[in-house]
Amino acid sequence: MKRFRVSTPRVSRPSSKPWERLQRGRTTLVIAHRLSSVATADRIIVLDRGRLVEEGPPSELMTRSNGVYQGLIGRAADDCA
Repeated sequence: MKRFRVSTPRVSRPSSKPWERLQRGRTTLVIAHRLSSVATADRIIVLDRGRLVEEGPPSELMTRSNGVYQGLIGRAADDCA
């Protein structure tokens, strides 16, 4: 199967500092396309086809062999290379 890379123009992202300030001391639900948006989360819930497949802090999810989150991070790194 061929893999195609879709190229999108880079745009400057707004600073995350205002969001960090607003989230401090609160429970915040973040639904994100970019993995970098959830990298600092206390807990990540990974859904696959609508089903919960993993849950935990990012550091723990990265240590799971064959984990979904770890695989997503690996693919994102491959796309950047």
